[in-house]
Amino acid sequence: MVALLSVLSVLKVIQGNAEQQRQLPRSFGFLTLGMSAKAFQKITGTTPEFCPHCADDELFADFDANGYPGFFPDYKRWVSCFFYKDKLYRIEKVPEVRQIEEAKKKYIEAFGPYTKLENWENGISWLHWENKTTVLSIAYERKTGKADLIQYIDKLLRDELERREKKNPTRPKH
Repeated sequence: MVALLSVLSVLKVIQGNAEQQRQLPRSFGFLTLGMSAKAFQKITGTTPEFCPHCADDELFADFDANGYPGFFPDYKRWVSCFFYKDKLYRIEKVPEVRQIEEAKKKYIEAFGPYTKLENWENGISWLHWENKTTVLSIAYERKTGKADLIQYIDKLLRDELERREKKNPTRPKH
């Protein structure tokens, strides 16, 4: 019995260390997952608005990070933000590191092994790092190895939106 308790205790420590290693970023510059659309508007001067592919209660805003050199000194591209019930739940941007092998190495060093790999039929793959509240995802083209998109996602808000959409779809069909 003592041996079993010792093994369980060690496993709990290992699991705790793995979870600690997965402290994923919830901010990019001044953008923080969960911030209100009003706070976003106050900071950026950009008003989140309805988009043609959004669900009910979902808003979208994008802006050129070049306009905010104090907040994004090393990032010179567009940033897209998605809001659900007036809270920022997803930030999308082009990765700073464009080759997937370099990006993988960078994020594995920072957050440990990725938790999920998706290979889509269209030649795009997604690497996901996930904990209880946050998902960090990188999309890349398998053929070229080029990383195209990185997402910071508030998992709880995203899951709430997706559950609602599954029960009562409101997104337009393309």
